[in-house]
Amino acid sequence: MNRYPSEIRQHLIANIYIRGGGANIRGIEDRIRRDIEQNVILDGKHGPMKINTHVSANPITNTWTNLHNLVNERKTELEPFWITKKEYEECGDNAELLKPFAFTNK
Repeated sequence: MNRYPSEIRQHLIANIYIRGGGANIRGIEDRIRRDIEQNVILDGKHGPMKINTHVSANPITNTWTNLHNLVNERKTELEPFWITKKEYEECGDNAELLKPFAFTNK
């Protein structure tokens, strides 16, 4: 994180959202704060940077719920990258290679 300018670094450490199975580890929020305090330069243009962490209320299912919502919101944009049942039946797992990935190999 120290490679980023202080303005960007401030936004990153002020918006740490912890989710997924690891978020259930007891003390993870304190551990992340402590690691940042020990390894990140926290002096910004406007004084010390504030570390803000938040653990999801349901860390495991919220990840999938948010992904589901994102796909629904961007459905028309993402549909060209989906494979059809027929494509899958003809090519199996390799059918995904027929189309560019929405966020990687355009």
